[in-house]
Amino acid sequence: MSAGRLAGSALVVLAGLMVGLPAMDWYSAATPSGRVSASGLSVSGVLWLAPVLGLAVGVAGAALAAAGSDRRAAVGRWAGPTAFIGALLILGAALWAAVEPGVALTVSGDGIEGAVAVSVVREAASWITPALAMVAATIGLAVSISAWRP
Repeated sequence: MSAGRLAGSALVVLAGLMVGLPAMDWYSAATPSGRVSASGLSVSGVLWLAPVLGLAVGVAGAALAAAGSDRRAAVGRWAGPTAFIGALLILGAALWAAVEPGVALTVSGDGIEGAVAVSVVREAASWITPALAMVAATIGLAVSISAWRP
């Protein structure tokens, strides 16, 4: 397997993860009536960019993986920057959502009277998403440099 095909395949896998992780639990809190959690999409509106940008990263990766060896450099000239910029924007959105200081989880139902003061915990998806975006941005940058190198 060539480096271009491997990079494209990695971008497709990373894009799929970056599209799905914002829908998972990013925040949780233990309350007297049980555990309450919220997805990144329900707490931070900026994370709605991740599925769209992840699709762009995935398309760039798929094009790079599917390109023949004679076309890989030409495809890399647009696929690398697309993946790089898309992953950087996902990274920014994910970091913005992960460090959101004003997250408050509201619990309602039987047996709940008034507000409950508990600490909000950031779940694994809130740090895995930025890490995957950094890896995808690095791959996109490497593809860009390789494709535009004389």
